[in-house]
Amino acid sequence: MNVMSDPLLDSNQRILIVDDNPAIHADFRKILCPATEERAALQDLKAAIFESELDRPKETQFQLDSAFQGREALEKVKQALAKNQPYAVTFLDVRMPPGWDGIETATHLWEACPDLQIVICTAYSDYSWDEMRTRLHKPDSLVILKKPFDNVEVQQLAHAMTRKWQLTKHSELKHAELEHMVAKRTRQLREANQSLGISEERFSKAFHGSPIPSAIQSLTDQSFVDVNQRFLDVVGCARNEMIGRTPAELFLWENPAMADGWIEQIMREKQVREDEARIRRKDGTFNEVLVTCSVLALGKEPHMLLLAQDVTERVLLERQLRQAQKMEAVGQLAAGVAHDFNNILTVIQGHCGIMEQSIPPESLAKQSLAAISKSTNRAASLIQQLLMFSRKQVMQFKTLDINATMAGTIKMLERLVGEQIKIKFTPADSPLAMKADASMIEQVVMNLAVNARDAMPKGGSIEISTSLETIHRAAIPLDPEKRDGDFICLTFSDNGEG
Repeated sequence: MNVMSDPLLDSNQRILIVDDNPAIHADFRKILCPATEERAALQDLKAAIFESELDRPKETQFQLDSAFQGREALEKVKQALAKNQPYAVTFLDVRMPPGWDGIETATHLWEACPDLQIVICTAYSDYSWDEMRTRLHKPDSLVILKKPFDNVEVQQLAHAMTRKWQLTKHSELKHAELEHMVAKRTRQLREANQSLGISEERFSKAFHGSPIPSAIQSLTDQSFVDVNQRFLDVVGCARNEMIGRTPAELFLWENPAMADGWIEQIMREKQVREDEARIRRKDGTFNEVLVTCSVLALGKEPHMLLLAQDVTERVLLERQLRQAQKMEAVGQLAAGVAHDFNNILTVIQGHCGIMEQSIPPESLAKQSLAAISKSTNRAASLIQQLLMFSRKQVMQFKTLDINATMAGTIKMLERLVGEQIKIKFTPADSPLAMKADASMIEQVVMNLAVNARDAMPKGGSIEISTSLETIHRAAIPLDPEKRDGDFICLTFSDNGEG
């Protein structure tokens, strides 16, 4: 059973669109399945005109199917599962008269395919978020998309939700593989023990050759009688450091009470199955393990066979998945707030422009309107940063002076780090032009400022400078691109710890 043997984990881009309006299906196909042949022809034409080869970005090829009612959608999901071609994501309309609405359809779809990621599309407040969560019981696999939707928002949701499906399946299959391996090795040891009448020679070969970290403890004093090489690798000790000593003497378990509990459970139930624990390595670090214990008779004394399957990698993968889900929710919230606030600013800017045209230039009200217009423009810039954070703002590359960009960012950084930290900016003597996205540069500098602030809890200073540096360096293995010419250098330093 090999997790990586299933190509579906890395390539499932199958999406089901469920809506009673055929025009909505056409919109999704325009957004997620653009005419790649026309793009390719245009690229070929450009290459012929400029007599050069153009780099063509690799695009994700989404596979879209359509259903116009809930029952039809359920049937397509079942057919896809029967063919081992499940859908990763469903964009589902709330209102689909007659028949099931979107909420009832989602319930049936999850009964058939629990791993399906669902995006509810709605232009009305049919249900509140609390009502949806109460009725569906799966908020982690649900996203709300308001109509009319933005093209970029739909594309990013399709990418994020298909990737989330792949990560979830990978984690589930990895867990199943580990459980299968532990059960298989435990069964092999038991069968060998029973069939060979506890033959020490044969059992020793199975024990020491097992890929599962294994140890044998005496139930009388809990000392280690034997350990295999994989167990030694996990704890980072030599054999002579463990044999004859107890876990307590080696400070082996993060929670020693758990080890005592295993002994009690072994005496009572004869086994312990896949108990999560943290085992301390010799260097002080910890590994996540699943502990399985069973009674083993060696000679006349009872012993315990302990299997400690290392699942550190799986736990890390699960944490990354949970973090991705949290960041997805934060980004969704930021995007929603930014869009609503941007609509308010548009009204203010529009009325301000109308009033500026009707007021004489020498009027005091003209100056007030100019101040209002300037403030709304600054607020719009903050909205762009929020959209950039939520990954719903397309990057806009343009020629800019990094000195001017940094000068406009300093005040925002001062508010960010607080009064106890002083910021000194030293720009280069002449303008430094570069082609970049100003919001991305501001985001980088903000991240550096936050890191510096965290390193100076009692206050300090941050120094930022720009300069023009000339570099002559050939390609190296870690960076195969040649570096030769003038480069802009942004220097960021602080006097904090670390």
